[in-house]
Amino acid sequence: MIRDFGEIVALAARRMGGLPLLKQALVAAPALPPPAITSMPEDRVLAEMTRWIFGSSSFGVDHRP
Repeated sequence: MIRDFGEIVALAARRMGGLPLLKQALVAAPALPPPAITSMPEDRVLAEMTRWIFGSSSFGVDHRP
């Protein structure tokens, strides 16, 4: 099931405590410049994406078998 982007934003806003707090968190998030991202190995890019989506407590991202 693919969710509509608006639904994803609404879920994230609810999780963050409201749309203003979600927007504040997104603005405060450090972004890497595109050349830095393209020079990273794919598994590290996916690991960082997983951290941002599921939170920094994603123990399995760095400690996989």
